[in-house]
Amino acid sequence: MIKRELAKDPQLKDENWERFLPKFKAKNISRRKQPAKKREKKKYTPCPPPQPESKVRYLHSCYTGDP
Repeated sequence: MIKRELAKDPQLKDENWERFLPKFKAKNISRRKQPAKKREKKKYTPCPPPQPESKVRYLHSCYTGDP
């Protein structure tokens, strides 16, 4: 938009436009830091492991002698 306006002005048409254009500073963007510890993926198992026996059942089987 600035360049269009400068091009329309007959006095500034042949001059250097550097003084009118914005000057941007270059930014040093650092890369994303990598995590300190990388997790290892667990082996995929389609079926979950069987649930452990509940404490109540275990204690009940201990007192009654049932396997």
